[in-house]
Amino acid sequence: MSTAVTVHKPINHDLPTLLRLSAITLIVSGHFGLFEYGGGGATLLMLIVGYNIATFKLSKVLQTGSVIPVAMMIIKSHDTHNSLCTINSIILRFVQAC
Repeated sequence: MSTAVTVHKPINHDLPTLLRLSAITLIVSGHFGLFEYGGGGATLLMLIVGYNIATFKLSKVLQTGSVIPVAMMIIKSHDTHNSLCTINSIILRFVQAC
């Protein structure tokens, strides 16, 4: 007779991810009026975005001497945003047709 032992891996999250989760939770709860926290969720989210850009793109900017890596990131995120807007408009038209 064998007994299986399950070993749970610890969940490792980095600090920016947890702060982003907190900021989004604050923003959503503020929109739904779940509780009043005095604002600042969007500011926290923008600070995290700035930190992430500095962490992940600053070395490339310093190596190349150009802001092209940051510009490419913005262009890619803009393309993703446009794709999401297109998907949202298709879903909205479908819901309105039903």
